[in-house]
Amino acid sequence: MVILIWEDSISKRDLGITADVRFKEFRPDKNIFKLIESCYPSNLKSFIYTLNEIRTKTNDFFVFIMLSRHIKKLILYQHGIMPPNLQTWQEIKLSNQEKFWKSDLIIDYYDKLISIDYLLKTGKSSYKVFEYIETLSTYYL
Repeated sequence: MVILIWEDSISKRDLGITADVRFKEFRPDKNIFKLIESCYPSNLKSFIYTLNEIRTKTNDFFVFIMLSRHIKKLILYQHGIMPPNLQTWQEIKLSNQEKFWKSDLIIDYYDKLISIDYLLKTGKSSYKVFEYIETLSTYYL
C-alpha cells in the first residue's frame, strides 16, 4: 500500500500507521509561498529572482495556479469579500500586500492570468508558462 501526503502540516509519523506502508510526500516548496508574497508592484527584481529559483524544482503549471489563486484572493480581499477558511495570519499577509495594488491594476493582472490560462488549455500558447509569468510580471510589477 502506498499513501500519498500532500498536506504540509501532516507527517507520516502523525498518521500513526505501523503496518508495512510506503509513504510518498509531496509538499510544496517554501519558495512558492515566497513567490506569491513577493508579487506586487515595485517588487519585480525580488519576484523574478524567486521565480528563477523555483523554475527547476517546481512544476510550472502548479506555480501558475498558485499565483492565480493568490491574486484572486487579493482582489476579493481588496473588495471586502473574505475568502472562506482564511486564517488570521493569512489575512494579515493579504492586508499588507493589497496595499501595494491599485484596484484596476490588480484586476487587469488577474484578467491577463486568465487569458494565459485559456491559451494554455486550448493549446494556442506560443510560450512556456514561466515565460508568460515573467513577461506579464515585467509589465505589472
